Amino acid sequence: MRVAHRLATVVAGALLLSLMAACTGPTDPTSDPTQTVSGSVSPSPAPSPTSDRERAEQSARATVDRYYALLDDLASDGSQPLSRLDEGLTGGYLEAWRAELERSRNNGWTQKGGTRVVSVTTQGVTTSPDGSATAVFDTCYDVSEVDVVDASGASVVPAERPDRGWSRLTMTSTNFADDDWRVTAGETLEKEPCAEP
Repeated sequence: MRVAHRLATVVAGALLLSLMAACTGPTDPTSDPTQTVSGSVSPSPAPSPTSDRERAEQSARATVDRYYALLDDLASDGSQPLSRLDEGLTGGYLEAWRAELERSRNNGWTQKGGTRVVSVTTQGVTTSPDGSATAVFDTCYDVSEVDVVDASGASVVPAERPDRGWSRLTMTSTNFADDDWRVTAGETLEKEPCAEP
């Protein structure tokens, strides 16, 4: 894929269709011999959690929205330091996003509009007695209101860019009670576009 085409896709939110597939980390939420929950959909705030697993899921779920908002902020405002990626990403996944955003900025591209999270499905949450946790979510996002423009103001978004896509986000926390979740991997999912909940 040409770099220009990929970067337009990246900054517009559809980078989630290419970068996440290439940047993977631990994706097995059951690799830790502790509590696991799977297969629930959380389109709206859940009632007060009663177990560590439920508290971890609720805390991690809030990170999904912050993750997309953080990427939108950094793609929209070139004066924002890329060190802000530390707020929501970690490891090789953070470094891959840093490189993509640096290339986008070097090309003079700016995102207009924001990514909207349409739905989030929990694939698994694992907690440990020491407070660490792993969570995996399938997220459907909408970039229909997102454009990316070059320095002259011309759109660089490919005409064939889909308005919606699916990503599987894996995140970890060293202490989920402190809400310190970081996304460690993202994977593009080949699924039918999601509908409104």
